[in-house]
Amino acid sequence: MSTGASTPTEPPVSAKKKERIIPQGMIPEFNPKKEAWAEFKERIEIVCEIHEIKDNGLKRNILLTSLSPKVYRKLRTSLAPIKPVSVTYEKVVEVLNKLLEPVESLLLNRLVSLSLKQESEKTVAQYSERVKENVSKCGLDSFPIAKDIMLTLCFVNGLKEGEYKRTAIQQHRIKVESTFEETISAVASVELIQNSEKANGIFKVDVKKEECYCCGRKNHLKFRCKFRKEKCKLCGKIGHLARMCRSKKYKEKSIDNVESDDNDVSEETDDQIYQICEILERGDNAKVIAVINNKRVKMLLDTGHVKQSLMK
Repeated sequence: MSTGASTPTEPPVSAKKKERIIPQGMIPEFNPKKEAWAEFKERIEIVCEIHEIKDNGLKRNILLTSLSPKVYRKLRTSLAPIKPVSVTYEKVVEVLNKLLEPVESLLLNRLVSLSLKQESEKTVAQYSERVKENVSKCGLDSFPIAKDIMLTLCFVNGLKEGEYKRTAIQQHRIKVESTFEETISAVASVELIQNSEKANGIFKVDVKKEECYCCGRKNHLKFRCKFRKEKCKLCGKIGHLARMCRSKKYKEKSIDNVESDDNDVSEETDDQIYQICEILERGDNAKVIAVINNKRVKMLLDTGHVKQSLMK
């Protein structure tokens, strides 16, 4: 039995207004020192599209809360006496465009781009990025073909004189309609080859400094030496020549290491102190018997011939 009282019905879920919450940190504060206004404006549009934000007032408020205090103050001054929250999103963007992106002379920007030069310490990739950045201010975004030609002209004109520029010109002789990216690739290939040659050159110098233990020459190592099986005439060991001998026996026989006793003073003349008594037989070439302080010493005669041969 009906009592005549109507029961309130809940509105359908689809009729409820959807509330969208922007995740914190999605839109960082705008910093003119780190980011261009045009780039920040694009990111604001992307965020609004992701979250399906189409309400003009909500978009405006998101933008206003993302501005730094200094930028917001400039905007507020420009709109006075009207408050920023009282105008549309488009009006806020229009005023910020004038404040943050003053109109520049396109002719001046193009002349500056054409005068760019590749610095000696800059790579091809770094130089090409600089060219792109400058040409982006020349007002050619709506004319892709003209922009590509401008990029190529600026890039080739400022390249280092020499192999880089010759390669770029040769690329356009081979293919008249070469694009900017094709020109960069050709020059970058030459840069890669040159860097590789420099690295190999340094490696060769290091290898050349290695001295062969067997013969003392610097153009090969021990395992390739033809004297690696030779017997040393000083120490009798196999594996090196006499001039490379490092044994203690050889050092003791070296004339440079002969020391006289300071306490044993003699008034003899130099001819009496140091005199050669005899030269050994042919089987012991380059060895002599010398008398030093009345003592007979068997010594190796150093003619200096080995040193002269090595210097040659």
